[in-house]
Amino acid sequence: MIDRKSITQCPLCGSNSIEHVWADHKSKIRGMAYNVPQTICHTCKEVLLGPDSLAVIQTYQEKEKLAA
Repeated sequence: MIDRKSITQCPLCGSNSIEHVWADHKSKIRGMAYNVPQTICHTCKEVLLGPDSLAVIQTYQEKEKLAA
């Protein structure tokens, strides 16, 4: 598994114009927005999520289940 923070070049377009940030990411399945770590390519706008992003999303979902 690739560590998202070690990426220095966009795997889609090859650009070096990438940034590692915490930002809202909208789930395509549930339509929910989660504030997660992600890598964004400023050239092609690709958003890369890693295992750290998934762990945060799973924590949000567990809290939602408990609140229901």
